[in-house]
Amino acid sequence: MSLRIAWRAFRTANGVAPSLRAIRASKDPSTFTVLVEDAAALAGVLVAFLGILASQLFDNPYLDAVASVVIGLILMTVATVLVLETRRLLVGEGMSPQDMASIRRAAEADPAVERVRRQLTTYLGPDTVLLNMDIQFCPDLPSGEVEEAVDRIERAIRKDHPEIRTIFIEAESFAGRARSEATATAGPEPRDRSSMTEPPHR
Repeated sequence: MSLRIAWRAFRTANGVAPSLRAIRASKDPSTFTVLVEDAAALAGVLVAFLGILASQLFDNPYLDAVASVVIGLILMTVATVLVLETRRLLVGEGMSPQDMASIRRAAEADPAVERVRRQLTTYLGPDTVLLNMDIQFCPDLPSGEVEEAVDRIERAIRKDHPEIRTIFIEAESFAGRARSEATATAGPEPRDRSSMTEPPHR
């Protein structure tokens, strides 16, 4: 009954039947953890039953020991799967490459955007994503229209990805980028030697 409830909860939350691919795509460990643990428990009970039955039928106690080893391997496999899946969520897993490409297309489709220089995503919860974008706007875009462009971009992104709750956009104009690159190439400005005084002689 516990496995059946976990199966229904997983299917309701993710819209697909439980599978290894669906578990890897799920961002809610509270559903797939219970599902995997219950499945491992039932598999262990079945293996234990078959091991005891085989040892009685063939009068061979080693078969019971083999079943114990198989149960241990099942538990090790389940533990490894859960560690790998939950570790990525704990250290800040990002969205899939397909979703990242969709976000980039939505942003670059705006007429005010020249290109998206960088984008980073982090899951803060099963249905909560933080997005950080560095956008290069068109060189002839007036500064007063940047805010309107940012609003349009956020609406376009959230239309296809409602799980993105918070969006930080770093706007950079073409002229500002050119000045920063020129400064980085030329180095710091030389100091005015006329304003420098020699230390007093002792």
